[in-house]
This record gives sequence, C-alpha cells and structure tokens, in this order.
Amino acid sequence: MPEKQQERPPQSGAGQMPSLVSWRARSELTDPALSTDDMYELKKGKSRLAQAKPARRRGGFTMVELVLASGILLVTTVAGYGAQVRSAALVDSSAGRMIAMADLETCMEEMLIESASDIPNEYAGGQPVAFYTGLHLRNQQITPEYPGTVAGSPSPDPLEIVLTAQWTNKSGQVQSLRLMTAKAQ
Repeated sequence: MPEKQQERPPQSGAGQMPSLVSWRARSELTDPALSTDDMYELKKGKSRLAQAKPARRRGGFTMVELVLASGILLVTTVAGYGAQVRSAALVDSSAGRMIAMADLETCMEEMLIESASDIPNEYAGGQPVAFYTGLHLRNQQITPEYPGTVAGSPSPDPLEIVLTAQWTNKSGQVQSLRLMTAKAQ
C-alpha cells in the first residue's frame, strides 16, 4: 500500500506563509471525523479555530504575585525598622555628646574664674568635680587634670587644664569627651 504523503500548507506568495488558521481549516476539511454540517461551515470560512474565543482571565492577583509582594513588603519593613533603630542610637549618642560638652564648657568657665594658682587647690586633679557627678547623664563624671604640674610645687605658667567627661549611654557603653585650655598667671 503506498504511503500517503503529508500535505504541505500552500504558499500564498513569494516566501510568505499562509495564516495558520486558513491552513488548519483546509486540513480539517480532509478530517474523516467531521460531519457534513462541519464541512459546510468550514467551506464558508467558519472554522472551529476561527470561532474559538480567547480564554478570559479572571481579575485579581495570583498566589505567586501575592507571595512575591508580601516578600518585598517584609524585606522593606525589616530594613526600615533597622534604619530606625540605628537612627535612634545615633540621636542618643549625639544628644549625650551635646549635653556632656555643655557641662564641660560650664565647668571650664567656673574654673577659669579662679586664679591659676588656686585652680589645682579648688579642683583636685584626678578627682571628679562633685557638682557635675550624675548631673545630666547616667554615671556622669567630670575630672580635671593638670599636665606638667607636680603636686606640692607652684603652678606652671601657663597652667594647662584638661577636663574629661565620662558617662554611660543607653546601650551601656562608656562615652567620653575632653576639653583643654590654658590659663596664664
């Protein structure tokens, strides 16, 4: 029995392929399973493929889109929360430094009112100034030092004064600032 050759779609011009619908419609004409009514409709150009309506998509989001959007929202929320925590820590550190510097300047002004020879006697070197202990910050201390001064000897001219403020911030870290000046006799 000779093999039946498969029919090729006809060419509709130089190098152009016919539309897929028209080729399939012609191939359906040779389908033995079609009824005579189906063949009549095909001949009139009413192919089943031509009559098929595109599938309508329902409105709304798919599960993949919802999971992806939730993941993106979670990542941005966690990043935003982390930024807020770091920002609060920086604000706390900055506020502590401003308060400590204001206290250092006030203490230094009080010391400079005294004469240079009386300063080491009024404000003992290495000992916290009592008025500023725990004044504004947690565990706050302001300690004066006099570099180049020997105990029991006269004050050098000019007298170097170094004030160091120490305190504990909210996270429990010890912070410190220094303020230096010199007072002539």
